[in-house]
Amino acid sequence: MLHHIRSAEEWFQNHTLRARLKLLNPHAWLTQAVRLYTQGRGKWPRMMGAPPTTNAECRMLELWEKEIKRIAPMLPTAIDDYDEWWKQQNLVHYEAYTINEAKQLRKDAVNLAKELWKLTPGCPEEGYMHRFVVKGETWPATDKLMPPYARLQRDIVTSWWAEKREELQQRWGSAFTETEQREAERLWHDRPITNSPRPVTYGPPGRRNRQRKRKRAKRGRGRLTAQSDT
Repeated sequence: MLHHIRSAEEWFQNHTLRARLKLLNPHAWLTQAVRLYTQGRGKWPRMMGAPPTTNAECRMLELWEKEIKRIAPMLPTAIDDYDEWWKQQNLVHYEAYTINEAKQLRKDAVNLAKELWKLTPGCPEEGYMHRFVVKGETWPATDKLMPPYARLQRDIVTSWWAEKREELQQRWGSAFTETEQREAERLWHDRPITNSPRPVTYGPPGRRNRQRKRKRAKRGRGRLTAQSDT
């Protein structure tokens, strides 16, 4: 039985990245794990095989996530994951001040999430957040958005960015070059690379037919002239 499981994993992992993504069940836990990876909230799942290695493949992964989230269940928020983790902890092992810090962390995370989703599209703060995630720029000096001091808050920022990824990249610029984006589109839609020249056309069929008729008529007149000379 174990041999068959390993064989199935090897068969799956030997496919191209695009084929592996296409084979994923939208409701499977592996799909959720890959989606969390695209949001910066988890590692690349080992069962998926080789991770994306080029910028074009990374962009292709974003295109996949854009399509799959239309039919897949909603991902749990970073705060949901934090609450679930906290429920599993034995509070007996924590000091009172540690529990109070955890409560304050959650409160700050909730406020950060609210402020992010209240941002007006196109406002300077939105551009700052986009560049913070994409380019790693410093956190903006603003009273609206509290700088993240824990993993929970960073996950909230990257999740917000991932949900608005396409519109943010249209407004503030993509993390990928135009060449990388075209290559990603080609990979995702499985378009072949063609270097053959475009076929040359000499006009519409009606025009070509008229040209052929004139050539035949000219050849016919030439034969008649030759016969009359003899």
